[in-house]
This record gives sequence, C-alpha cells and structure tokens, in this order.
Amino acid sequence: MNKQATKVTIDNDAGGVIVNDENIIGPPFPLTCAGALRVVAGLRPKQVRAAMMLVEGRMAKEVAWHLHVSPETVSRWRNEPEFQLLIQDLLRESIDATKLGLAVSVLRVHRASSPDHERN
Repeated sequence: MNKQATKVTIDNDAGGVIVNDENIIGPPFPLTCAGALRVVAGLRPKQVRAAMMLVEGRMAKEVAWHLHVSPETVSRWRNEPEFQLLIQDLLRESIDATKLGLAVSVLRVHRASSPDHERN
C-alpha cells in the first residue's frame, strides 16, 4: 500500500484549528498538553497527555492520532489502574476549577449590583 504524507497546519484565520489538505482535523493541542506535564508514577508522558486530552473531552481516536499511537493502545491505557486514578484526579481538578470560576463570577455580579458599588 502506498501512503503519501499529509501536510498538517494550524489555520489561525479559522480560530486555530488543525487542518490538512482535505479536512479540518480538530482544535490545536490545548495549553495543558503543550506545557509541562506532571510526573505520574507508573505512567509514561504520552499516557499523561492522553489522560489530559480525554478529560478535556477529546475522543480516544483523536487522542491516538495526536499521540501517534493506535486507538487500541489508548483503550488499553484506559484499563490501567494508574491511568484511571489520573483521570479521576484530573476530573476532580477540573470540577474544582469550574466551581471556583463560578464562585468568582457570582461574587463579581454581586459586587457590581451592590448599591455601594461606585459606577463610572
């Protein structure tokens, strides 16, 4: 079978989506995957990236494509206890961050609607 390499680029005019010659593939790597990774005993860096991407809502097939592994590999990782614990921790952190963001928003709205709030 003769496979040709496909050029993949980021189209900043289209909101930073990843595109190839024919299709929009998806959004660029989230910042959490581009930056420093946490070190997790028993997991390789690709597995940590995969867990982060899955928690962000990406499909296993997309995660596999980005990390250059097979979808079966991602599926196998999902069954490992260390991977499952990381997923749980990341979900908990995400929920906590969302709660904090909502609390800050409510506080801002409350302050803005307060009669003591100075208006310009």
